[in-house]
Amino acid sequence: MNRAPKIRQNLYIDREIGDALEALAKGRAGNKSRLVNDALSAWIRNRGISEADAALRMRLNELTKELAGARRDIDILLESYSLVDPILKADSDAIACESTMARTRRPTSVRLRMRLPATTTSRRKE
Repeated sequence: MNRAPKIRQNLYIDREIGDALEALAKGRAGNKSRLVNDALSAWIRNRGISEADAALRMRLNELTKELAGARRDIDILLESYSLVDPILKADSDAIACESTMARTRRPTSVRLRMRLPATTTSRRKE
């Protein structure tokens, strides 16, 4: 397996972390360089995920605000419609009543002419 070339770094770490690193290196984990390299790699990978999570969280917050605004608008529209609907229904009932009354007021001859088919051109025999 090809490994990336190694570079030397001089780091200053706290005494407690150094002692813990020494104890891990003596145990099953191997040498200190490998332990530090693996730990830093994992930290850098998780940091990238955290930044992606933060960006996703911001976008989800924006979408939540937009959705809340849309719900508010829909609630206002529904409330407005519930106030206007009885008026519209009363108007449509009144219009239907007026058209019924207008049909009944026409003379009988007008009503009969309206019922004849449009293609009929002959006069009725009396």
